[in-house]
Amino acid sequence: MRNWLATVRPIRPPRRVAETAETAETPIIGRGRRLSAVSAITATEVEAAERAAIIEYDGGVPRVLAGALACMEAQTGPSWCKATRWQAALDAFAHMIEDGSASRTLAAGWDLRELIGVSQTPPHDAPHRDGLVFSMRPGDRVEAVRRTGCTIVADGLSHTWLRCPLPSDNSIRLPWELQAISR
Repeated sequence: MRNWLATVRPIRPPRRVAETAETAETPIIGRGRRLSAVSAITATEVEAAERAAIIEYDGGVPRVLAGALACMEAQTGPSWCKATRWQAALDAFAHMIEDGSASRTLAAGWDLRELIGVSQTPPHDAPHRDGLVFSMRPGDRVEAVRRTGCTIVADGLSHTWLRCPLPSDNSIRLPWELQAISR
């Protein structure tokens, strides 16, 4: 199957935006907005956006997953999460993207928060509330994906991880949203 992203031609900016960008003293960011001291864009966010573009185009990964992986890689993890656990979750998510199971979960109707979401309120690491990657251990892999959950296989043994409905109070957040709130 041919990747549809490979057939997309680059979009040229309108002439007035291109002319403005060439003569501007401050850089232009999306839709002609100028970067100023008030802008909240940091070097880390720019690096994450560049990393997401590389993952998306070179790896053929869906944009939402590429962006999520890049944002997670750019962080140290929430304050409550130990560095080893954060790295294990990051590795599990990267492996899921690589083997295609992350794309299958989204195709089955899962929300990104069900994969990598974290609870906004304590306990932050409740297994029935946090995303799938926080329930996985090193070496675990996702086999079958269904609307109701998935099968995780580790060391020849398998168990079923069941999806729980996301709370209506928006208390399950993406990790970078939770860090932005706590700042």
